[in-house]
Amino acid sequence: MLSDVKNSINDLQLTILQDFFELRMREYAGDSWKQEVKQVVTKRSLANDQYSPTYRSVYDVIEEKGIETINKRSFDITLVTAFLLFDFYDKCKVGTAFKKQIKCIREDKNGFISHNSDMGDRLTNSIMALSCLKNLKIFVEYLEQADWSGSDKDLFVETYKDKVNRVIQEFYANIEERELEAIEIKSDVDVYLKGILQEQEEHAEQYIPLSYKRLDNLNDQYDLEEINKQNERGFVLFAEAGYGKTWSLLKLASSYADDYLNAKSDVIPIFIKMGQVASDSRQIIMEYIREKLFCNKIQNDDVISFLRKNKIVLFIDGFDEAISSVKEAVKAEMAGLFSDYKQIAIIGGTREADRFKFPEKLVQYHICDLSESQLEQFVEKFVEPQYREKVKRLLLNPDSYFSKIRTPFYITCYANIVNEGVVSPSSITEIVSICLDKMIEREIRIKGFHCTEAYMNEFLFALGSALGEKSSMLESEALRMIESQTKNTIPEGTSISAVEDRLIEMHVIKAYMAGRKKYLAFHSVHYRMLFSETGNDDALLDF
Repeated sequence: MLSDVKNSINDLQLTILQDFFELRMREYAGDSWKQEVKQVVTKRSLANDQYSPTYRSVYDVIEEKGIETINKRSFDITLVTAFLLFDFYDKCKVGTAFKKQIKCIREDKNGFISHNSDMGDRLTNSIMALSCLKNLKIFVEYLEQADWSGSDKDLFVETYKDKVNRVIQEFYANIEERELEAIEIKSDVDVYLKGILQEQEEHAEQYIPLSYKRLDNLNDQYDLEEINKQNERGFVLFAEAGYGKTWSLLKLASSYADDYLNAKSDVIPIFIKMGQVASDSRQIIMEYIREKLFCNKIQNDDVISFLRKNKIVLFIDGFDEAISSVKEAVKAEMAGLFSDYKQIAIIGGTREADRFKFPEKLVQYHICDLSESQLEQFVEKFVEPQYREKVKRLLLNPDSYFSKIRTPFYITCYANIVNEGVVSPSSITEIVSICLDKMIEREIRIKGFHCTEAYMNEFLFALGSALGEKSSMLESEALRMIESQTKNTIPEGTSISAVEDRLIEMHVIKAYMAGRKKYLAFHSVHYRMLFSETGNDDALLDF
């Protein structure tokens, strides 16, 4: 019976987190782990934040019964999740995606409980059950591969892998063949969309609404919701690194995902990160859908059928981050899908050099520099209270170097510098150097890096030859000089970042300065930021 399967899933969801929590807490704090829990509950219950009401109610129970009388089965799954997500995360974590996995299981369980009363809806219950089982299986597989060296890891993983597989077999034994395909597809989509929601929620507290200018009308500014309503077939957001392209796309994609999962809309968002694509295929989007949504269980013909039957929004994020062959393949594939499937919309994010690779009918918008009010919002979110007024004065003073900083990434970098105690760095050079390091961290270690060392050295050699003894020049001049010394023709409208497809301006700057002790070409935006208006290059000495 399906009701028996649901009971088995409920038990699995509860025990897998509780057992894992106790296991990791014992490794962290030994037999005194309950006292550690009590201290955290006490501290959190007194805090003035969104979690304090939950901890307050748990604190009352602990005080009434005594922490020693409460075994792991008495801890509510919501509280266990809260521990794992917050106070004990750094001690008990097993990887960067850990929070997302834990939260998925808890939300699955909460959804299951609220739907338990309607056992007559067999199809919906089956879809929910399979979605929950897939997330449990993903979690166990994730723990197996994670960098966690606890003494009981292997036993824990094997125990729960076996339990999950048994319940999965029990589930399939209760499903009729004619229902299976519909249940599989819907559960796959639900699991995928929950992943989008989880990723966005991890950054939700940092999000600040941005402003956008339509390329053919630079006088007016729009917000993201306005743009989306005005462009049924999609649009393109473009800007240089750090302006908030991914932020914007992920925010919108999560809104679509939430509406679909709550039956408010039948539109399915598919979020493709181009920097993570490495394929020689000419059907990269098709393969992405087949792999990410359906775990390679269906063929490309089935993907085509899926696209025909559903309303889809393709989010193509970081187009500029892909290698040339992937860009060309996706460009052609987007054009075909946009032409052949009228129910498919495309929303893209890229740097300026690649904005023309999207279908011509898509309206293009540039992300605006942050306004004064947006800067103040950033300061309120990111800067410690004791430093806020000083930071605001620096950022909003038109005569200050910092008044040229108007992108989300650089503002957060500066906020981090301040919060770390460097309230007044010794020089502009120091701040720029820190920001460059953080940009490299973001672009190379987080997003991935596809440029080979040989190609980078060749590029830097050509750039050094082009510069000669000059300390700096605008990139338009440098590109012309590089073109004259290399075999490749540089297309009209390209930028330094597009010369080798992946190497962003900031990384070239840092790598070149570190190895050659010279400056190089700057995009005009960065040139204005890094050098004074008088053209005095001494503003950026001594890297």
